[in-house]
Amino acid sequence: LDRPMARVDPARVRLLSPTKLKLVPKPGGVVYWMSRDQRVRDNWALLHARDLAVSSGVGLSVIFCLVPSFAQATIRQYGFMLRGISECERDLRSVGVPFKLLQGDPVATLPAFAREHGVCALVTDFSPMRVGKQWKEGVAAALPDVPLYEVDAHNVVPVWVASDKQEVGARTIRKKINDRLPKWLVDIPPFEPLSPPGPRPQPNPALQSAREDEDEAREDAGGAPSQTQLQKDVHELQAALDASPLDEASAAEVLER
Repeated sequence: LDRPMARVDPARVRLLSPTKLKLVPKPGGVVYWMSRDQRVRDNWALLHARDLAVSSGVGLSVIFCLVPSFAQATIRQYGFMLRGISECERDLRSVGVPFKLLQGDPVATLPAFAREHGVCALVTDFSPMRVGKQWKEGVAAALPDVPLYEVDAHNVVPVWVASDKQEVGARTIRKKINDRLPKWLVDIPPFEPLSPPGPRPQPNPALQSAREDEDEAREDAGGAPSQTQLQKDVHELQAALDASPLDEASAAEVLER
């Protein structure tokens, strides 16, 4: 593994495991638990997972946990999300990184996967939502011997760097953020494929099945995906489905014009 590392600032990363753990190389390698930041480019959490894999001489893979329901999401939200995740999977396959979709509560499915495959470290992205915190606490408690790292891949200035307390309003945190921008407002390096490359991963059948379930639910007002419990009264807009791709690559192209 001779590609240069991304050098993610250590202050952007924090250890969530109950005790300080040392990463011990295992066959399952490093897993990036993708959650809030569902993208391959401009993703500090994915870059940190790559750093750990390179420095430890192990492989890297990505997991997404598809929960049965989330925050009263409808078929419209799940459909948009699953198409975006499908794009992530294609991008990851193009750089030789396997992707796995787990269905169910992350607190149950992720530790089971980590134990079965001998994962040596987990990396996930930061979310301020209560349910996300509960998931991470549960996973960390279930895997006391596997380090779980959280990376703020969402904010320019990491939340825990910007302030060490809950702010009462924008006026109290604005100056703190602005004072720190010169250090943190930097270009995010591209993801470099691991070297030497392994065999190109195959498309993930679980993700394809979830997409097919979502398609069936969209066509049948009386049905919902078999593995999810979604509200069925807000369907996807056909005009949006027929429009030009509104994916990560298209968004980046518009941004760079």
